[in-house]
Amino acid sequence: MHRDLISPELPSNAYPILFISENQAEKAREVVGDRFSAINSEFNLLYKKSILRKFGTISGILGIVKPMEESMKDNIYNCNCPHIPLIGETAPAFGANTTNGYIEFPRHFRGKWVIFFSHPGDFTPVCTTEFMTFQSMVDEFKMLNTELIGLSVDSNASHIAWIQAIRDDVEFSGWRDMEITFPIVADTAGDVARMYGMIHDKAGNTDTVRAVFIIDPRGIIRTILYYPKAIGRNITEIKRILIALQTSDAFHVATPAEWIPGD
Repeated sequence: MHRDLISPELPSNAYPILFISENQAEKAREVVGDRFSAINSEFNLLYKKSILRKFGTISGILGIVKPMEESMKDNIYNCNCPHIPLIGETAPAFGANTTNGYIEFPRHFRGKWVIFFSHPGDFTPVCTTEFMTFQSMVDEFKMLNTELIGLSVDSNASHIAWIQAIRDDVEFSGWRDMEITFPIVADTAGDVARMYGMIHDKAGNTDTVRAVFIIDPRGIIRTILYYPKAIGRNITEIKRILIALQTSDAFHVATPAEWIPGD
Protein backbone atom coordinates (compact mmCIF):
# COMPACT_ATOMS: atom_id res chain seq x y z
CA MET A 1 0.00 0.00 0.00
CA HIS A 2 1.40 3.45 -0.90
CA ARG A 3 2.35 5.76 1.93
CA ASP A 4 0.10 8.51 0.56
CA LEU A 5 -2.95 6.28 0.92
CA ILE A 6 -2.50 6.24 4.68
CA SER A 7 -3.72 9.30 6.51
CA PRO A 8 -0.77 10.94 8.33
CA GLU A 9 -2.93 11.48 11.41
CA LEU A 10 -5.58 9.33 13.03
CA PRO A 11 -8.56 11.57 13.80
CA SER A 12 -9.99 10.99 17.25
CA ASN A 13 -13.44 10.38 15.78
CA ALA A 14 -12.39 7.87 13.10
CA TYR A 15 -13.07 4.15 12.85
CA PRO A 16 -10.58 1.76 11.25
CA ILE A 17 -12.16 -0.44 8.58
CA LEU A 18 -9.64 -2.14 6.32
CA PHE A 19 -8.79 -5.58 7.70
CA ILE A 20 -5.57 -7.35 6.71
CA SER A 21 -3.73 -10.60 7.23
CA GLU A 22 -0.77 -11.23 9.54
CA ASN A 23 1.71 -10.80 6.67
CA GLN A 24 0.07 -7.58 5.58
CA ALA A 25 0.12 -6.36 9.17
CA GLU A 26 3.87 -6.87 9.30
CA LYS A 27 4.32 -4.80 6.15
CA ALA A 28 2.06 -2.14 7.61
CA ARG A 29 4.29 -1.84 10.65
CA GLU A 30 7.23 -1.17 8.38
CA VAL A 31 5.34 1.64 6.64
CA VAL A 32 3.62 3.39 9.51
CA GLY A 33 5.64 2.27 12.51
CA ASP A 34 4.12 3.03 15.88
CA ARG A 35 0.98 4.42 14.27
CA PHE A 36 0.00 0.89 13.33
CA SER A 37 -0.12 -0.17 16.98
CA ALA A 38 -2.25 2.85 17.83
CA ILE A 39 -4.70 2.11 15.04
CA ASN A 40 -4.79 -1.58 15.89
CA SER A 41 -5.47 -0.81 19.56
CA GLU A 42 -8.39 1.41 18.62
CA PHE A 43 -9.76 -1.34 16.40
CA ASN A 44 -9.47 -3.91 19.18
CA LEU A 45 -11.48 -1.64 21.46
CA LEU A 46 -14.22 -1.39 18.85
CA TYR A 47 -13.98 -5.10 18.17
CA LYS A 48 -14.51 -5.94 21.82
CA LYS A 49 -17.63 -3.80 21.72
CA SER A 50 -18.84 -6.10 18.91
CA ILE A 51 -19.34 -3.24 16.46
CA LEU A 52 -17.84 -5.24 13.63
CA ARG A 53 -17.56 -8.70 15.20
CA LYS A 54 -19.28 -10.44 12.28
CA PHE A 55 -16.15 -9.97 10.16
CA GLY A 56 -14.27 -12.48 12.32
CA THR A 57 -10.86 -12.40 13.99
CA ILE A 58 -8.70 -9.72 12.45
CA SER A 59 -4.93 -9.46 12.77
CA GLY A 60 -4.61 -5.79 11.88
CA ILE A 61 -6.19 -2.88 10.06
CA LEU A 62 -5.26 -0.05 7.77
CA GLY A 63 -7.33 2.90 6.70
CA ILE A 64 -9.86 5.01 8.51
CA VAL A 65 -13.36 6.29 7.90
CA LYS A 66 -15.62 8.80 9.56
CA PRO A 67 -17.84 7.46 12.33
CA MET A 68 -20.99 5.70 11.24
CA GLU A 69 -24.10 7.83 11.42
CA GLU A 70 -26.60 6.88 14.09
CA SER A 71 -29.04 5.87 11.38
CA MET A 72 -26.53 3.31 10.07
CA LYS A 73 -26.12 1.87 13.53
CA ASP A 74 -29.89 1.65 13.81
CA ASN A 75 -30.03 -0.22 10.51
CA ILE A 76 -27.52 -2.77 11.75
CA TYR A 77 -28.64 -3.25 15.31
CA ASN A 78 -32.27 -2.13 15.43
CA CYS A 79 -33.54 -3.08 12.01
CA ASN A 80 -37.19 -3.79 11.41
CA CYS A 81 -36.36 -7.25 10.07
CA PRO A 82 -38.92 -9.77 11.34
CA HIS A 83 -37.62 -12.03 14.07
CA ILE A 84 -38.18 -15.64 13.16
CA PRO A 85 -38.99 -17.63 16.32
CA LEU A 86 -36.24 -20.12 17.02
CA ILE A 87 -36.15 -23.72 18.21
CA GLY A 88 -36.44 -23.78 21.99
CA GLU A 89 -38.37 -20.51 22.17
CA THR A 90 -42.00 -20.14 23.22
CA ALA A 91 -44.27 -20.05 20.18
CA PRO A 92 -45.83 -16.57 19.76
CA ALA A 93 -49.42 -16.40 20.99
CA PHE A 94 -52.20 -15.16 18.73
CA GLY A 95 -55.94 -15.11 18.24
CA ALA A 96 -57.44 -15.54 14.78
CA ASN A 97 -60.50 -16.40 12.75
CA THR A 98 -60.31 -19.78 11.05
CA THR A 99 -62.47 -22.11 9.02
CA ASN A 100 -63.38 -23.76 12.34
CA GLY A 101 -64.20 -20.53 14.17
CA TYR A 102 -62.11 -18.26 16.36
CA ILE A 103 -59.06 -19.82 18.01
CA GLU A 104 -56.58 -18.64 20.59
CA PHE A 105 -53.16 -20.17 20.32
CA PRO A 106 -51.77 -21.74 22.42
CA ARG A 107 -54.60 -21.55 24.98
CA HIS A 108 -56.99 -23.75 22.99
CA PHE A 109 -54.27 -26.34 22.34
CA ARG A 110 -52.80 -26.82 25.81
CA GLY A 111 -51.41 -30.31 26.32
CA LYS A 112 -51.30 -31.00 22.57
CA TRP A 113 -48.54 -31.10 20.02
CA VAL A 114 -49.27 -28.75 17.15
CA ILE A 115 -48.12 -28.70 13.55
CA PHE A 116 -48.61 -25.10 12.48
CA PHE A 117 -47.95 -24.60 8.78
CA SER A 118 -48.41 -21.94 6.13
CA HIS A 119 -49.20 -22.24 2.44
CA PRO A 120 -48.76 -19.64 -0.33
CA GLY A 121 -52.37 -19.46 -1.46
CA ASP A 122 -55.80 -21.04 -1.77
CA PHE A 123 -56.89 -22.69 -5.03
CA THR A 124 -53.31 -23.53 -6.00
CA PRO A 125 -52.42 -27.06 -7.13
CA VAL A 126 -49.44 -27.78 -4.85
CA CYS A 127 -51.22 -26.44 -1.77
CA THR A 128 -54.27 -28.53 -2.60
CA THR A 129 -52.20 -31.73 -2.73
CA GLU A 130 -50.57 -30.84 0.60
CA PHE A 131 -53.87 -30.19 2.34
CA MET A 132 -55.36 -33.40 1.05
CA THR A 133 -52.31 -35.31 2.25
CA PHE A 134 -52.43 -33.68 5.68
CA GLN A 135 -56.16 -34.48 5.88
CA SER A 136 -55.55 -38.11 4.93
CA MET A 137 -53.25 -38.36 7.98
CA VAL A 138 -55.38 -36.42 10.48
CA ASP A 139 -56.29 -39.55 12.45
CA GLU A 140 -52.63 -40.64 12.54
CA PHE A 141 -51.66 -37.26 13.96
CA LYS A 142 -54.48 -37.36 16.50
CA MET A 143 -53.16 -40.72 17.71
CA LEU A 144 -49.91 -38.87 18.35
CA ASN A 145 -51.76 -36.21 20.40
CA THR A 146 -51.20 -33.71 17.60
CA GLU A 147 -53.40 -31.05 16.02
CA LEU A 148 -52.93 -29.39 12.64
CA ILE A 149 -53.34 -25.66 11.97
CA GLY A 150 -52.97 -24.18 8.49
CA LEU A 151 -52.50 -20.54 7.52
CA SER A 152 -52.30 -18.24 4.52
CA VAL A 153 -52.93 -14.55 3.90
CA ASP A 154 -56.22 -15.37 2.18
CA SER A 155 -59.59 -14.49 3.72
CA ASN A 156 -61.81 -16.88 5.61
CA ALA A 157 -64.33 -16.75 2.75
CA SER A 158 -61.58 -17.81 0.34
CA HIS A 159 -60.52 -20.66 2.63
CA ILE A 160 -64.09 -21.94 2.92
CA ALA A 161 -64.69 -21.74 -0.84
CA TRP A 162 -61.41 -23.57 -1.45
CA ILE A 163 -62.10 -26.46 0.92
CA GLN A 164 -65.57 -26.80 -0.60
CA ALA A 165 -63.95 -27.01 -4.04
CA ILE A 166 -61.57 -29.68 -2.74
CA ARG A 167 -64.52 -31.66 -1.44
CA ASP A 168 -66.64 -31.29 -4.56
CA ASP A 169 -64.22 -31.17 -7.46
CA VAL A 170 -60.75 -32.50 -6.66
CA GLU A 171 -59.36 -36.00 -6.89
CA PHE A 172 -55.75 -36.65 -5.91
CA SER A 173 -53.85 -39.85 -5.16
CA GLY A 174 -57.10 -41.79 -5.12
CA TRP A 175 -58.76 -39.40 -2.64
CA ARG A 176 -61.99 -37.65 -3.50
CA ASP A 177 -64.92 -36.06 -1.64
CA MET A 178 -62.38 -35.06 1.00
CA GLU A 179 -63.48 -32.69 3.76
CA ILE A 180 -60.69 -30.59 5.29
CA THR A 181 -61.45 -30.68 9.01
CA PHE A 182 -58.51 -28.91 10.64
CA PRO A 183 -58.60 -25.10 11.05
CA ILE A 184 -57.06 -22.73 8.49
CA VAL A 185 -56.14 -19.30 9.83
CA ALA A 186 -57.36 -16.30 7.81
CA ASP A 187 -54.41 -13.92 8.11
CA THR A 188 -55.31 -11.27 5.52
CA ALA A 189 -53.16 -8.59 7.17
CA GLY A 190 -50.24 -10.99 7.48
CA ASP A 191 -49.82 -10.25 11.19
CA VAL A 192 -49.50 -13.85 12.34
CA ALA A 193 -47.39 -14.78 9.32
CA ARG A 194 -44.90 -12.02 10.09
CA MET A 195 -44.90 -12.98 13.76
CA TYR A 196 -43.71 -16.44 12.71
CA GLY A 197 -41.41 -15.32 9.89
CA MET A 198 -43.55 -16.98 7.23
CA ILE A 199 -43.32 -14.13 4.71
CA HIS A 200 -39.96 -13.96 2.92
CA ASP A 201 -39.79 -10.83 0.81
CA LYS A 202 -37.09 -12.14 -1.51
CA ALA A 203 -39.24 -15.20 -2.27
CA GLY A 204 -41.68 -12.96 -4.14
CA ASN A 205 -44.75 -10.86 -3.24
CA THR A 206 -46.42 -11.02 0.17
CA ASP A 207 -47.60 -14.63 0.11
CA THR A 208 -46.37 -16.98 2.80
CA VAL A 209 -43.74 -19.59 2.02
CA ARG A 210 -44.26 -23.22 3.03
CA ALA A 211 -43.28 -22.97 6.69
CA VAL A 212 -43.76 -25.69 9.29
CA PHE A 213 -43.50 -25.25 13.06
CA ILE A 214 -43.75 -28.30 15.31
CA ILE A 215 -44.75 -27.06 18.76
CA ASP A 216 -44.83 -29.23 21.86
CA PRO A 217 -47.52 -29.38 24.60
CA ARG A 218 -45.67 -26.71 26.60
CA GLY A 219 -45.89 -24.31 23.67
CA ILE A 220 -42.18 -24.60 22.85
CA ILE A 221 -41.01 -24.65 19.22
CA ARG A 222 -39.21 -27.93 18.59
CA THR A 223 -38.74 -28.00 14.81
CA ILE A 224 -38.82 -25.42 12.01
CA LEU A 225 -38.96 -26.30 8.31
CA TYR A 226 -39.06 -23.98 5.30
CA TYR A 227 -39.92 -25.05 1.78
CA PRO A 228 -39.97 -22.77 -1.27
CA LYS A 229 -43.32 -22.06 -2.84
CA ALA A 230 -42.76 -24.36 -5.82
CA ILE A 231 -41.91 -27.47 -3.74
CA GLY A 232 -44.55 -29.51 -1.94
CA ARG A 233 -43.79 -30.81 1.54
CA ASN A 234 -43.14 -34.40 2.51
CA ILE A 235 -45.87 -34.92 5.11
CA THR A 236 -44.55 -38.37 6.01
CA GLU A 237 -41.22 -36.76 6.95
CA ILE A 238 -43.03 -34.23 9.13
CA LYS A 239 -44.73 -37.12 10.93
CA ARG A 240 -41.36 -38.90 11.30
CA ILE A 241 -39.86 -35.78 12.92
CA LEU A 242 -42.83 -35.54 15.29
CA ILE A 243 -42.44 -39.17 16.39
CA ALA A 244 -38.67 -38.70 16.77
CA LEU A 245 -39.25 -35.71 19.05
CA GLN A 246 -41.74 -37.63 21.15
CA THR A 247 -39.39 -40.61 21.33
CA SER A 248 -36.48 -38.40 22.34
CA ASP A 249 -38.56 -36.80 25.09
CA ALA A 250 -39.90 -40.09 26.40
CA PHE A 251 -36.63 -42.05 26.46
CA HIS A 252 -34.00 -39.28 26.58
CA VAL A 253 -32.34 -40.51 23.43
CA ALA A 254 -31.09 -39.02 20.18
CA THR A 255 -32.14 -40.49 16.83
CA PRO A 256 -29.49 -41.18 14.15
CA ALA A 257 -29.60 -40.38 10.46
CA GLU A 258 -32.31 -42.25 8.53
CA TRP A 259 -34.05 -43.20 11.76
CA ILE A 260 -37.62 -44.39 11.32
CA PRO A 261 -40.18 -45.24 13.99
CA GLY A 262 -39.65 -48.78 15.24
CA ASP A 263 -35.87 -48.74 14.94
